Formats: sequence, structure tokens, C-alpha cells
Amino acid sequence: MEVGSHCQVETCNALDFLPFVCNGCDRVFCENHRRRETHGCQGIQSSESVVVCKRCRSAVTVPADSDPQTTLTQHQQTTCLPVERSTCSTEGCTTSGGLVVLSPCPFCKKSFCLACRHPSDHKCPVESAARAEESKAREGKKAQVENLKEKTATGAAGASASASAKPLSDKGKATAKKVEAMKIEMKAQGETSIPTACRIPIRLHVSTAVKSASSYGAKTQPDKQKYFDNACTFHIWLDASKTLGWNLDMICSRLSIVNRNNEAGSAELVLSKEDETAGDGPGPPLLFSQEAVTLVGQGDVLWLSFRQ
Repeated sequence: MEVGSHCQVETCNALDFLPFVCNGCDRVFCENHRRRETHGCQGIQSSESVVVCKRCRSAVTVPADSDPQTTLTQHQQTTCLPVERSTCSTEGCTTSGGLVVLSPCPFCKKSFCLACRHPSDHKCPVESAARAEESKAREGKKAQVENLKEKTATGAAGASASASAKPLSDKGKATAKKVEAMKIEMKAQGETSIPTACRIPIRLHVSTAVKSASSYGAKTQPDKQKYFDNACTFHIWLDASKTLGWNLDMICSRLSIVNRNNEAGSAELVLSKEDETAGDGPGPPLLFSQEAVTLVGQGDVLWLSFRQ
């Protein structure tokens, strides 16, 4: 079986494994004679040609017996549809032309070249009007907020003036207690060795008798004073996993209060919850043998005093 074809140029007759077929005369040629002019193609005059129309950029077929210019003129007078030139909408823009890439403005919807595509570049009137309207609306909202703040401040002042005359409802008391518990939790300090999950933040009131009988606030330990305000209060967290007696020792250690509960005949320190029914004073003493978690809750107010 013969592979490839021989070149049909008589003076060549070379065997070519990848021969070329001329589309003019339909004969086979080698690589050196594949062009029409190299093998004296006799079918070149009988084949069609193609010209490109510059107006519509289409390929126009010219018959073998026709003049290319005549065929192109007929095309332009009949089926030619000129390509619309891409023109930037900015007046006086010098980048206008057939190959210009245009981008539509999201505000005025006109088309602009890359140099003029931003609203600020072509001074978009629609975008300017939108900005002015947005600024006006923003100023209006700001005025409403200021007016609301003024009304709220006025209402709060009136409410605080009448708060003593009008008692809180049960729901109001619960809300106020939650807010107070959050404040206590934010201010509370204590032993860093106590795990976060075991911390019970409380507010501790130290009675005047305990303060007077101990070194609380002494000049020898001025760092203790930072935990207190003028009302002798202390914000601390207890260890929920330990007994209340252990927490009492921890409190006394931090405040430099002498605890003589283990000495017979000495004044006994006690921890009590605040008794709201008795004018916010100390209530009954709590049991030191029980765990703090069973007696004290988050944000509770306790008193440190001597047993009566």
C-alpha cells in the first residue's frame, strides 16, 4: 500500500506524506508547490474571491467572472448594514471611534468611554440630584434623632421626679434588678484563681462597726481603698463551688478585715442578704457551712456585719 501522494508538478513528482490539494485546480502538490503561483494553477481564474466591506465589516463573495469593486458597490447599495459607530456621550470627548468600549452610567443611562464612565467624570446631573436628595434626607433624619433625644431627656427628667411617688410594677422591678445585676457584674473584682464559670458577682456593704473595728482602708494598705466608694461598698465575685465560710475568709483577706470568728467571746462576723422589706438593711445571717451557689445569686447585695 502506497502512503502519501506524488506532487503533480511534472518537474517535481516528489512523494509527500502530507500532500496539499489546491482549491483552484483540485490537483495534489507537495509543500513547495502548494501555492497557486508555484504550480501555475489553471483554475485561479475560475474560482471565487472574497473582499471585506469596510462599512459593515462583512465578507463579500466575488464571483469568478465579476469585478471585485463592482460586487462591493452592489453590496453596499443593497444588503450592507453599516456598523453603528461607538460614540462617547460626553460632549467634546476625543476618544470616540468605531472600536471604543462604552460603559452605561447607572444614573443617566447614557454610554460613556472608559475615561468618562464615572458620574463625576461626565458631571452626571442625575447623580448630582440623587446626592443632594440623599443629603437632604440624612439631615432630616439627624434632626429627628436630635428631637427624639431632647424629648427623651425631658421625659426622663420628669419620670425621675415622679419616680418616688409612683411605685414600680413587678415587671419594672424585675427589669431594674437585671440592670443592677449587670452593673455589679461589670464592676466586680476578685481572686483571678476562681474559674470564670464559678464566679458570682455581688455588691457587698461593709457595716460601720466592722469598718471601725478593722484595718479596712488603713494607710498601711492604701490599695484596699480602690475597691470602695463613699458608701463603703465593695464589688467582688464569690466562688460558687466553695462554702460561704470560705468566701468570708477570702473577703476578709482582700479587705484586711480581722476575722476572729474562731475565738470564743469575740464579735462574730456574718454575711446577710439585703432585706428590702426592712429598709435595705441586712437580713438574717446566712449559713457558712453551705455552698455559696445555694445561697447567693448573680447581682445579689450582701452585708458584712457583726452578729446582733
